[in-house]
Amino acid sequence: MAPGQAVTEAQLTSEERPARDRAVAALVASATELFSERGPAGVSLREVASHAGLNYGLIHQYVGSKEDLIRLVIEQVTSSATRRFQDAKGVMEVLDILLGPPDGSQSYPRFLAWAILEGRDPRELAGPTPALPLLIDMLPVAEPSRALDDDPRLRAAAVTALALGWQIFGGFVTRTAELEDIDSRDLHASVRSLMETIAEH
Repeated sequence: MAPGQAVTEAQLTSEERPARDRAVAALVASATELFSERGPAGVSLREVASHAGLNYGLIHQYVGSKEDLIRLVIEQVTSSATRRFQDAKGVMEVLDILLGPPDGSQSYPRFLAWAILEGRDPRELAGPTPALPLLIDMLPVAEPSRALDDDPRLRAAAVTALALGWQIFGGFVTRTAELEDIDSRDLHASVRSLMETIAEH
């Protein structure tokens, strides 16, 4: 096996696969957290391995290069989000998934922001995500209106941008807009209500 080249599924025995799967899951979880804090460029593979409690060499053995790890993070988070979207019982549940919990614990939006700021195109890393088309298909269409704000594609893009923006900049805009006297859960609920208004316009 060449340096930096991960072992393939076919090269693993049935006994080796569970250990590999656990190691890859730990590496992806650690990479997602660290990349969201400092950006992919600010985190070394050695730090990811240490954070995951794994031997550094396992990254190269099971994942490959840093680009492979970044791609894997995006693919796995996108895949997980897509499954949640597909299982959602309507638009309201999709909006809850997009906005995330009130504690702002979702790390993927910050990782995505770092990746974009570093000049990476997530579509090239992971391909097109089916999550946004799923939301678009759920939104009502006002017929026979031709107004741009009746276009479900624009409304889906707007609520997604609002959700991602709030998760990244919510704390900052809360302070600058002097909203600190409002409970964070109430603010979160109000942002969620605004998303619903836009989605069902």
